[in-house]
Amino acid sequence: MEHDFPVNGSYAVAAIQMLLGVSIIFQGIVKRYDIFGMLIRAVVPYFYSFSPAVMLVYMLYVVSYNLK
Repeated sequence: MEHDFPVNGSYAVAAIQMLLGVSIIFQGIVKRYDIFGMLIRAVVPYFYSFSPAVMLVYMLYVVSYNLK
């Protein structure tokens, strides 16, 4: 199924310019603040705390599903 959406050229150019501007701003934010590193440092302790419990719940689910 093909759809034909009429697109005004000036809107398309404006959208591309906005996306380019946002990507440049985002790159500046990422370089200034190590967002990925901060995210990893925040998530890793919770991963080590909750992953055994999640694995236990998953294994109990698999075992109970196979018993039916």
